[in-house]
Amino acid sequence: MMGEPRSGARYIGTARPDVALKIVQMVTSTSLSIKDLHEAISKDLGLVMRTLRLANSAAYGLPRKVENMERAVVLLGARAIGNIALAASMESTFNAFPAEVTSLDGKRLQIHALAVARAAEMICRYANVGLAAGEAFIAGLLHDIGMLASAWADPQGFETWMLRRKTDGVLAPEIEREYVGLDHAEEGMKIGIEWGLPPSICLAIGYHKRPLDTLEHSLLVSAVALAHYITGDIAGWEIDGSGANPAAVRKLLNRVGFAAEDWESLIGTIRPRLATPPEEAARVN
Repeated sequence: MMGEPRSGARYIGTARPDVALKIVQMVTSTSLSIKDLHEAISKDLGLVMRTLRLANSAAYGLPRKVENMERAVVLLGARAIGNIALAASMESTFNAFPAEVTSLDGKRLQIHALAVARAAEMICRYANVGLAAGEAFIAGLLHDIGMLASAWADPQGFETWMLRRKTDGVLAPEIEREYVGLDHAEEGMKIGIEWGLPPSICLAIGYHKRPLDTLEHSLLVSAVALAHYITGDIAGWEIDGSGANPAAVRKLLNRVGFAAEDWESLIGTIRPRLATPPEEAARVN
């Protein structure tokens, strides 16, 4: 392992995603301007095409194919299109792994991130406790952004850690620190702070592995953690397994207004609405 691990957004191997961060500001604003959103997206033809491709994927279940942004906004709504554009604009960031890392790539990270984002968004809508679904989508999408910091801090250590997780199912942050020198959840929170993301989103990123350790913004933290649990053990969506335990799930469900017996029905409602992994998801880009 390197003598002194590097950390933070400047070490994730890619430029600051300014377009994505501008979209985050718009989507989390109380007065979203459709005109401003359209202008931000339409400046980049590649982003427009990726956004439309994602909007037309099975994940969103549109009855017919949309050919332009105006129609997409009519069918899905401005905030949904903002979230979709955010996911599309993060593609280059997700793909910024060092060449030495082969255990995880941008495509797989993006597929996992989008699944958690969609699940977190749906949990917020079903919970009906005042949670902003847009913030949940963003936090879910970015919850593993710290993986890039871990990969760049020590590519060889990252590979060893990923292999051990696959063979032994070791999920503890202490093991990641042992091999890499970082905890990717904590690093993700640092990146969020450096990028100027809202505190609620930063905390949801930082505590998605240990959501019961914080009471700040506990509704959003809990929603993202539950989304991670729902998607974490589905072949094709998972990166590290769910790490869920029944006692933690019950407490998190209670936080967001569900009863323990709602868990299976929540899973049964959300999972079918995610695109079939990984074949359908691979068509997103």
